Amino acid sequence: VVTVRNGIRANEVTIDTGREERRLRLEPGAEARVAMAMPAGVPYKPYETPVSYVYAVTFRTTAGFVPFLETPPSSDNRFLGAMVTIVPELR
Repeated sequence: VVTVRNGIRANEVTIDTGREERRLRLEPGAEARVAMAMPAGVPYKPYETPVSYVYAVTFRTTAGFVPFLETPPSSDNRFLGAMVTIVPELR
């Protein structure tokens, strides 16, 4: 499950898992939550730990902002589009 919280500009966020692609049109400050289908992961087993799986997910945005230019007195000079949180659902 992917949760996307948009920044201060209207935005289109694209999520691509390789098995499914979603485009979310978000107003400033809006939040969306979507369940995404995932392809089989790549097994990863470092040392003596249980096997984990690695997945590739791509996120694209059409808009963003630099906080120190938009919301003084911020000193944050990163270009931000949307905040993404991924919570796996095990099946």
